[in-house]
Amino acid sequence: MKLKGISAVLCLLSLLFGSSFAFAQEETDEEPAAAPDSTQEDGEKKKKKWALYAMTGGGSVTADEINTSIDTSGSGFSNNLLDLEDQFHMRAGVGWQLADGKGDIRLIFNGYKEDGYVFDAVGLLAEIPGVPPQKVADPMPWFNIHAETGHFRLERTTPHWAPAIFDESQDPPVLIDPGNDTNLDGQAQVNELDPLLTVVDLTIERSINDDLQNRAQTYDVVYGRTWGKRRFSGRWWGGVRYFEYAGNLPAAAWVGTSGGTPGTGYTDGTALRLLTLRQDTTGFGPTGTLEANWGFFDQRLSLYLQGQAAFMLLDLELDTGAFVTTVEDTNGTVVPVQGRLIDHRNKSAWQDRFEAGARLTLKSGVEIEVGYSITGFLDALLIPTSIRVPQVPNEASAGTSALFNTRDYILDGFHATVGYQF
Repeated sequence: MKLKGISAVLCLLSLLFGSSFAFAQEETDEEPAAAPDSTQEDGEKKKKKWALYAMTGGGSVTADEINTSIDTSGSGFSNNLLDLEDQFHMRAGVGWQLADGKGDIRLIFNGYKEDGYVFDAVGLLAEIPGVPPQKVADPMPWFNIHAETGHFRLERTTPHWAPAIFDESQDPPVLIDPGNDTNLDGQAQVNELDPLLTVVDLTIERSINDDLQNRAQTYDVVYGRTWGKRRFSGRWWGGVRYFEYAGNLPAAAWVGTSGGTPGTGYTDGTALRLLTLRQDTTGFGPTGTLEANWGFFDQRLSLYLQGQAAFMLLDLELDTGAFVTTVEDTNGTVVPVQGRLIDHRNKSAWQDRFEAGARLTLKSGVEIEVGYSITGFLDALLIPTSIRVPQVPNEASAGTSALFNTRDYILDGFHATVGYQF
């Protein structure tokens, strides 16, 4: 009776926690285990023959701010930051488990889709109004832009600064009025601007695209195996990756001459629209993953840490499309001239990912995973950092030229997936 009671308790625990208590029952029972039923063996063999694995899920990630700042000919600078906010993350996989514990092969897909954006820009120019033109020590803030998922708003703040006035008939000259030149160096600094006159004097609001269509995908074909014991185990994967990114990044810049009127020539969203940096990047290269697992309840529950790296050969393309610049003609009239920036380059770059989370494996073969990951697509974006626009008509034929640099595309967030081992 006592053995039967213990067996009943062990059977109940086995139902709750799986097979981890199976051998405990065998050790407790005095009777030898019955010979396995041939029908059961046939069922197990049939189950092992279909070793397909499938997984799907998703989550939400946020991209680090992307710097699209542009310097124009040394006098104008636009400090631009793009925040792609929350993005939808989709993960899917399919694989096949090899017999006799020889590992498995998997195709793993990760996709990221923009779900809103915020763009901020500050237009700085080393010019201020004045007759004669005043010497400027610092680039002065003229424009502030805020664009958010379909809505564009620009504010212009014309800087005002008054030079010191001296009585030149005296030797040495005698100061009559210091104006705003507090350090009397004859140059305007940002901290010397007249606060009473430097106010918002122009506001522009308009509708723009509510989706920049930024998308990124990775396709990994890998082979992997596990090692270790029940309490602690590991897994490695090795294979190849294909990477693809496409999207549009807005950028503000000084794209024209002032024509003697300080503060003109900035992409204010009217005649001079924001630049649209159309990005297309693809890449191919080897990838490897290492994972550590800490198992509980006969590995029904496990905590894991995972790191992945891929060495990619990237092909990057950038095209702004046609945009308008302004040039001062021989009569002093400002006229529009078409500009366009195109660049293409190949380079090698790393892509890495760190992930931590938990997995719950049910007796039915269903695996539920919840995790947090940081993914870095390094040097995946191509940005013009300095541009030169025509200043006079005879330069118009040369067009607009630029220097380019790469930027990283870094994402972090949470995901949840459900997998099933058939």
